[in-house]
Amino acid sequence: MNATKLAVLIWALFGFPYTGSSQTAKPSFSISITAPAIIKAGAEAKVEIEVKNISNHAIAFGADDLSHSEKNFAFEVRDSAGKLAPETRYMKAVNGEEQGPGPQMVILGHLGSATLKPGETLKGSANLTELFELQPGQYTVQLWRAEGDHMIIDPAKPRPIGATVKSNTVIVSVNP
Repeated sequence: MNATKLAVLIWALFGFPYTGSSQTAKPSFSISITAPAIIKAGAEAKVEIEVKNISNHAIAFGADDLSHSEKNFAFEVRDSAGKLAPETRYMKAVNGEEQGPGPQMVILGHLGSATLKPGETLKGSANLTELFELQPGQYTVQLWRAEGDHMIIDPAKPRPIGATVKSNTVIVSVNP
């Protein structure tokens, strides 16, 4: 179907013209993270997470708290060579992935729902060493979530679909 026919079809169905490209809307929330700059190998590496409603209206955020942030966000942890850090057995279970030989862990949970008024925040944390196998070295950490809470659960990885809101990136050094 050519663009003209598509535009006519969209106008006929929805009553508005097709613009030919998607517009990037301003996100309704922001995500900011902090983490210790240096940790000892095997020690807790706690990432503090804050989600803030930056819109001028209330938004439904599909989590009533961020106590299980690994279920509420997609995490990207990369070493200094840019390789993704290996996930722990627990994180593989959270993602619904094969966890290797032996009994499989099953993670059940409910995200709940919160309504955030303009300016309101949700706070939480995640322990990176529970989620990823961090060897001595330097790692960049970033997380994201889909605008409007649309998560697609794929056997390989849960990934947001549609517009995503990304956090800032932090660097964590793991010392022996």
